[in-house]
Amino acid sequence: PGEVGGRHVLDFRPPELREQYAARTAGDDSAPSGLVVVRSDGARRNIEAVGMRMESEGTGTTRLVIARDVTERLQAEAERESLIRALEAKNAELERFTYTVSHDLRSPLVTIGAYITHVEAAAARGDLPGLRTDLDRIRRASVRMDLLLKDLLELSRIGHVMAPPE
Repeated sequence: PGEVGGRHVLDFRPPELREQYAARTAGDDSAPSGLVVVRSDGARRNIEAVGMRMESEGTGTTRLVIARDVTERLQAEAERESLIRALEAKNAELERFTYTVSHDLRSPLVTIGAYITHVEAAAARGDLPGLRTDLDRIRRASVRMDLLLKDLLELSRIGHVMAPPE
């Protein structure tokens, strides 16, 4: 408070924003506005300020400015927005992954379903060699699905911290 009391708001403006500050201080101050100020140590802070002119006889015009430092809030909002964008990207990636995995797991099931019909037909005809061929295809499809599921489980464990061996 000792640094700012009695001083004009323009004393705290960054040099590159001189014109913007001049336009703001010439108009109505009653609406809150966001400003960047430079502290005596050179640090820049974001503030929301509300000002009002006070006329009094003998002393002229005085301006009362009430300001609140919102730097941390703005930083937190920016971080939140960044995290939301990252989460949206991860969700989109997860949706693509889920689609791919679903498709890859469905393929062996389609094979198994199709060859069950062939097995039934071969059994009804008494075609033992055809029956063995169809059962072999069903077995390979089930092995493929088992491998896909094992790989999926292994992938789900990546990144999980396991307890150190004792």
